[in-house]
This record gives sequence, C-alpha cells and structure tokens, in this order.
Amino acid sequence: DTLMNNWFNANNTLNVDFSLHSTFLDAFLGTNGWTFCNYNDPGIGFPRDCGPNGKVNFQWNSYSRGGGDANHHAFLLPIDKDFQSTIVYPHHPTFLGTDYAVQKGTSIASGTNTTVASFDNGNYLTYASANFGPSGSTKGIRINYSKGNTGGKVEVRLGLGTTGRIIGEFRPAKTGSWSNYMTAYFDIEEDVEGIHDITFVSKSSSVLNLAWFELSDFSERSEVYSRIPASEYSDQSGTQFGTSGNMGYFDDTDYITYANVNFGPAGTTDLILIEYAKGNNGGRVQVRLDGADGTLVGEFRPNNSGGWGVWKEANIALDDVEGIHDLTFLAKGKSGVMNMAWFELSRDTSPSSAPSSDVVHTGFVCEDRQDQWQINQSTRSWCFWARKTETASRCALKDLYIDCPVTCDNCP
Repeated sequence: DTLMNNWFNANNTLNVDFSLHSTFLDAFLGTNGWTFCNYNDPGIGFPRDCGPNGKVNFQWNSYSRGGGDANHHAFLLPIDKDFQSTIVYPHHPTFLGTDYAVQKGTSIASGTNTTVASFDNGNYLTYASANFGPSGSTKGIRINYSKGNTGGKVEVRLGLGTTGRIIGEFRPAKTGSWSNYMTAYFDIEEDVEGIHDITFVSKSSSVLNLAWFELSDFSERSEVYSRIPASEYSDQSGTQFGTSGNMGYFDDTDYITYANVNFGPAGTTDLILIEYAKGNNGGRVQVRLDGADGTLVGEFRPNNSGGWGVWKEANIALDDVEGIHDLTFLAKGKSGVMNMAWFELSRDTSPSSAPSSDVVHTGFVCEDRQDQWQINQSTRSWCFWARKTETASRCALKDLYIDCPVTCDNCP
C-alpha cells in the first residue's frame, strides 16, 4: 500500500527510514543518496515527486489516479532476515470519514471538515491499514452516520476498490435528517485477522453521510443483561429513526436486527424487557434469532400506550436461548406496530404462585367484587382482574401490571 497507493511520511522519512539512489551500485555502497522527498497525497504511491537533488514532478505511480509517469516499477529489496518493522497499527482504530486513502465520487459534507457526503451508487471510500487483530477479536463495525432519505445499502470489502471480498453489508435507516447523526453496529460475515485495507462501496444514490467508523469486538454487549438502544441496530428493512434515536415506522413485514446479543448459558434469559410506544391498536412483533427468517423464540402483542410519544415498558417471554445470537424484531399484521426506544434481556423473577390478596388490594376499592388471578402467558407475570358478581362489567386495577394481554379481562 505504501509503495503503490499511499506514500505517507509516517515511519517513512528519507535518509532516516530508507534511502534512495539512482544506481544499484550507489544503493549497495550507500553513496549519492537522493536529497528530496514529499509525501501524503492519498492515492499517490512511491516515490511521489522525490528526486536526487530536488523535486521531480510526476515520478509517482497509482492504482487509482492518472497523470504519473511511473506506471511500471521493479523494486530490488535486499533481504535482511533479522529485520523487524517498528510500525504499530492500533487495534480497532477509529477512522474519521475523511481519513480515507482513496475515494471515488464523494465530497465533504457542508459545515464539516471530517464527514463524507455525496456517497452515491458506485462511489467508494478505501481506508488503509485497518488492524483487525488476532483471529476472533473483531466481530463487527460501529458506524456513525446520517441519512435524510430511505433505502440503499453499503457493501464492506477488503482491499482497494469495488472488487475485493465482501465481508459485510449495512442497510442504513433514515435518521430523521442529513444533520442528525446516530451510531449503528453491524457484524462482519467472516473471521478477519491482521491488517487490511477496508473499502465501503455505495450501492444506491445518497446512501448516507459518514462521520466515523471503527472496528469493534462488541465488548459492550458481553454482559448478558445489557440495555441496547434501538438505534444500535445492525440490519433493518423499512424502519426510520427520529432525532431522539427511537425507532418508528415499524410496519407489516419490516424488521430490525441487533448483532451479537449475549443470552448467556441455558436458563439465564427467558424475557425481553422493552420500552415502546403505540398510538393505535393491533399488530404483533415476532422475535427471531439470526435474521428475519430465523428461529421464532417469542411473540409480543403491544397494547396502545396512549400515544406514539407515550412510553411504557413490557416483557416478552422467550423460549430458552443460550449463547450469542443476532436478535431480530419482525413486524406483523399492521402498519404502525410500535415505536421502540430500547430493549434488554432479562429473567423472570415473578413468584411461582399468585401474591396474597392483602398486598394486591392495598389502596383499591371495588364494591361487591370477586377477585381472581390469571397467568399472563405472553409475559409469564401475574395479571390481576376483579369481576363484579352482579354484572358483566369489570373493575380494573390499574398500573400494577401494565403489560396484561387482551385475553385477561379488563386489564389496563
């Protein structure tokens, strides 16, 4: 990369880290070394405009830019079997949008110095020498972006340009506007180790604005009961986000996936705690493992919370799941199934039998009542309802168990 594309001065200073000579004999004897070199023009390779006594224009070669005279090079490098490079590439570095080595078609976002815009179909950004670390230590990419439209995807490839091996894809959701930035996570599809150039390729017009990205081991999700904001998704279809980072426009067949969610050992997790809002009735959410077509492990029928900006918490019962999985919420049966702020895995701690009536009746008045308990199968928590004996009407006990399903008569 240094010789062919990015002749930079980091650990690469003339007559300190290397020398240049006009003949092999001078190189062998270390005599008549060149005295001038320049650097740091992304996409321009060795030796840029280096010369024996001063600047010599268009000495360079490049895979991606035209105009240089040195289209073909032969490098003679005497081997030193004891040589050890002192260049250190940081593990999981953060790249600003403009830290690219090579790009095609993009521009700098208005009002910024480090954010890339005009990322249209066929355009690409290549970032040099990304350190993925040892095998298994990089699981995905954290990306900070904005998007004022819907649709499109970004391919992530190894190497320079649009033909390298694909290791991931990202389908960005609308963030509310081009000036509203949020951070998402997406996983890479294979185990990559060592140091590689990495290229983002746009597959649609105005796919996103890129502020920064970094390689990630998802360490913040290593805890079993981590709270995951809705905005930190890895894949989605049809959803949008507002300026507050909450997910909306969750309609029939839309889905949103979260990467590398840790369910822990068997028996550790049997619930999802979710904060949602809903201003209509109907619809359900399927919970699936490893994608929208993956194994169904739970289902949730959100109640009307009183408005799309009125938030409430609810539990979703899960089948027994263990280990680390991608987790997908799939909307079914309704336009506007719910908005979501966050979710976290949890464990059912409700009692194995109904609590005593003395606790339940505190502060509650319902004349001529017959009190009963009914198990809420969708949340595995207890739902209280009180029935008047003389009529078919119901007397609700509000706000104690706000996630009672419609099958539990007169639940709040």
